[in-house]
Amino acid sequence: MVNTEVVAQHAEDAAFLWFSRDRAVRAPHYYLKDLARLDERVEANVDGLRVAGVVGWNFASEALKQGGSGELFAAAVLAFESKEPTRVAEILEAISKDPSLARPAISALGWMRFEDAKPLLGELVNSSRPDVRRVAIGGYAVHRVSPGDSLREALADADASLRARAFQAAAELGCVELAYAIARYIGTNDPASSFWAAWSAARLGLRGHDVTDVVRSAAESSAPYADSAVQILLRCLRLAECHEWLSAILVKSKRQRVGVQGIGIVGDPARASELIGYMRIEALSRVAGEAFSMITGADLKYLDLDRPKPESFEVGPTDNPEDADVAMDEDEDLPWPDPNRVRKWWDKHEQDFQPGIRYLRGNPIERANLIDALKNGYQRQRAAAALELALLQPSEPLFEVCAPGRRQQEALAQWNS
Repeated sequence: MVNTEVVAQHAEDAAFLWFSRDRAVRAPHYYLKDLARLDERVEANVDGLRVAGVVGWNFASEALKQGGSGELFAAAVLAFESKEPTRVAEILEAISKDPSLARPAISALGWMRFEDAKPLLGELVNSSRPDVRRVAIGGYAVHRVSPGDSLREALADADASLRARAFQAAAELGCVELAYAIARYIGTNDPASSFWAAWSAARLGLRGHDVTDVVRSAAESSAPYADSAVQILLRCLRLAECHEWLSAILVKSKRQRVGVQGIGIVGDPARASELIGYMRIEALSRVAGEAFSMITGADLKYLDLDRPKPESFEVGPTDNPEDADVAMDEDEDLPWPDPNRVRKWWDKHEQDFQPGIRYLRGNPIERANLIDALKNGYQRQRAAAALELALLQPSEPLFEVCAPGRRQQEALAQWNS
């Protein structure tokens, strides 16, 4: 007999833990080992739904009505693993009503072993619906497996969202032979599609002004892909151009945060002292600390270079019902750096760094050091290392730092420097 209270709890916890995981893969304080442990908790609850059979599916299906991404993920894993047409159709129907749910659906496909997902992916990628083909292309890409001719066909599809996902997939897979075909879509009427064409072309080795101008424009915008634009722009421009762009951004008060983050992306220790100055500005303090750590490898908490939260600082939801600011604190997982302690540390260690050389986690950006960062860095540092490595070798796949943790650990165990 199935204990329905326990199964209901599994449905709730599976959704909540996936949502937590979705934040963790982009968090500044998660190591790969931490992600792997969180994945075990997600899997334990998904498995609780599996073993409950029809009852487990019924609870997951009912939770879908909430419209949450975690609920979609849990139900999608069960539906995709079962391959039952009615269950799969229920997931696809939810995506058709809310396209943002495509992401947890793709995550569910990535959660499965590729051998198990392959038959379903083969069906989905040949669907007449562009939104379904988009999910399928994403599902292949998260496994870093090419969907073959379906990818090339998707590049030229009339549906802009499908094209954009296909551009990303080609870049994630390292399909350099498709770079010029993708570049033809730079400057099209759909801004998102045009940007992802430029992003993909840059990732695949094209660095002409037609590419970088579109990426630069996106980086200076408020578009949802602006951060992706900054991340790749400052890794594709020459160092002098990077500094010129940063200096122009940093004088704009509303864009200073982007500029401070950009200093960490560029990785030139010549601007480390500048970052210490930004640590004295409350709104920029923590992101400046993260940028400093990104360059130098200094772990502020471990080295006791942090300080308590300033009493005067307040951001995000409060207990005051009349407070209109309900935005979350985007730096809540970052330590508050102590500028004076950081300055003393830098005075001692500055001699170990050479201005004009790009660093990540205290090491020059070279293949062996990037692999070490993938194995031992925090998630944001690992994402940076993966992109740096992919730009060094455009024909190789972009390492997926959001994949299930154990799968990543197994893959990295096979890597040598």
